Amino acid sequence: MKNVNVQQYLSLHQSLLNEKAALEARLAQVAKALSGRAVAAAATKPPARRGRPSGKATAKPGRKPGRKRVQNSMSMREAVVKVLAGKTLARREVLAGVLKLGYKFNTKDPLNSLGVILYKDKAIKLANGKFSLTK
Repeated sequence: MKNVNVQQYLSLHQSLLNEKAALEARLAQVAKALSGRAVAAAATKPPARRGRPSGKATAKPGRKPGRKRVQNSMSMREAVVKVLAGKTLARREVLAGVLKLGYKFNTKDPLNSLGVILYKDKAIKLANGKFSLTK
């Protein structure tokens, strides 16, 4: 009985080896056929372009265009110094004076921008809620 099992195993093993050899030969034929066509197709077709397609760099329609920076004849600091020359004024009064000089703000909240100058500048001092120039 053992001899029959060994004989059966050997015959199955040999048939599998034969089938493997036949499949490898067929696979080699398929690869050869495909490699000839792949080379011809690759030579005629240029490689695909990568990246964003041309003409797609426009802005989206829902966005608002950016604001242009306003050109003033003098800086905000110069305007504040002119307004405060010889006077003591509150923040809103300084803003009114700067606007009267013709200074144009590019922000929705000009008092915020003006506050930066008033509180940070060493030449301007604050006393009792009013700003004045230091001597």
